[in-house]
Amino acid sequence: MANPTATRSAQTTAGRADASLGAGSLSRTEWLLVTGLTAASAVVNLADLASRSLWNDELHSALIAVHHGISLWSAITADGGNMMLYYLLLHCFVALFGGGQLALRVPSALAGVGLTPVIFFLARRMFGSQTAAIATAIVAVSPALVLWNQQARGYALGTLLIALSLLALLRAFEFPRRRRWCLYGVLLVLSIYTLAYVALFVVAQWLALAFWPRARRQAKPILTVAGVATLAYMPLIALTLRTGAVGILTANAPPSTTEGIHILEELTSGVAPDFFAVTLLSGIVTVIGLLCFVAAGAELLSRVRRAPGELETVCLGTALSWLFVPLLLDTIFSLAYRSIFNSSFLLQSVPAGAMVVAFVFAKLLPKGLSLAFTIGVVALLVAALVPTYGISYEQWSQASREIRNASRPGDCLTVNKPGVASNLAYYFSLEGGARAAPQLVLPALTWSDALDPTFSEPASGGSPATVASFCNRLWIVINRVSPAQVMHLDVELSRLRQRGYKLKTVSRFVPYSGFYIYVAVLVR
Repeated sequence: MANPTATRSAQTTAGRADASLGAGSLSRTEWLLVTGLTAASAVVNLADLASRSLWNDELHSALIAVHHGISLWSAITADGGNMMLYYLLLHCFVALFGGGQLALRVPSALAGVGLTPVIFFLARRMFGSQTAAIATAIVAVSPALVLWNQQARGYALGTLLIALSLLALLRAFEFPRRRRWCLYGVLLVLSIYTLAYVALFVVAQWLALAFWPRARRQAKPILTVAGVATLAYMPLIALTLRTGAVGILTANAPPSTTEGIHILEELTSGVAPDFFAVTLLSGIVTVIGLLCFVAAGAELLSRVRRAPGELETVCLGTALSWLFVPLLLDTIFSLAYRSIFNSSFLLQSVPAGAMVVAFVFAKLLPKGLSLAFTIGVVALLVAALVPTYGISYEQWSQASREIRNASRPGDCLTVNKPGVASNLAYYFSLEGGARAAPQLVLPALTWSDALDPTFSEPASGGSPATVASFCNRLWIVINRVSPAQVMHLDVELSRLRQRGYKLKTVSRFVPYSGFYIYVAVLVR
């Protein structure tokens, strides 16, 4: 005869394993909370968008967005189609509101604001209201997210779509309907065409939920969506092969301990290491975050032994998978093929880090201590975020303004790489055209040509000493110089001195954090 107690225990465990996701409709207090946190997110994400100069990668987005027709398509597909959807949306936004700094950054900022309520609904569905409130507060003011949300790049949109796709996936498991699976598939495809490397995060979603009994019963729709995602990647692969572009696969250094530390700093929400170094405040947040990751991992192992199919156990595994599986896959791919080991490619795991920290605060700490830690961490994040406003990563706006204001008729200008000419061309066009700017002699193109993000320097461009023979004054603009270029520039400066040029003025545009721009004027 079966043991009634054991039977009831098994039924209870099964009930918890198949429990409905979510906690019903939001209460008035929850609506007020999510509205307030979203408003706070809007303030920190939309503040100071127009005053800071665009930097190199943002200027690449700007140069793509201002084009039309075939030129636009050529620019979008030049690097294999990465961020394709973002560039198309940015192009539409620029067509409506112009191509200034504010208009270029607003779409990403709005995506960052939109992420805030999405994380609330996602964390609430996984862990309950208290965890959701803490996670949303962290996401709303996280320097790691806010700094990227304020850039004219596609990372913020990609983060939003990945979070939405996980929310849609959980809802599809909760109430299996064709329209829910279709919505999940659509969000997945949109994510792929926003960030080409989104497969790292999709695998993390599927891997964790494969251990949930309810998910295993939905194998057919999951396999269908997987097939759709595979087909969605085919055009991107074809574009990469056709254009010969490897885009994101060539711009990163091999995996290193230093970059690994930067990634962990980012995942804890404390800092965006691509823009700012760790401070004491963000360092404290990083330590607290790492301790929470360890505590959450230990709690997951304990729960797996006790009740592996319990809903909250599965959700905790999902959050930790979203946090660490992309990092693991990124490392393996970077070591085995080509490096994508860079903190910007793992930014989309930062919301998962916030949810894991929130889980530890809400579920593993006493109520009073949980409140104290939440207030303390949010205060530290705000204190770390405030000093980042008003600081340009690269000062192209200031450099181009000085060149235009000090330029004289007959002046010439040369750069150390084609991208420098493109960056200057954008600001010259934004500030009333290039008529007052020096003539671009190296590369030997017009400033209008330099606005094309796909242009490259002519093979027979010559050297500054030869092409500037008719110039009375020669401007030299240098940015992101390699050691080989330093040696080459020293040789060219010697040749210019032999032709009668003398160094008159030097301006160095050195940001608090980022790459400097060196502007020199030689007079004959």
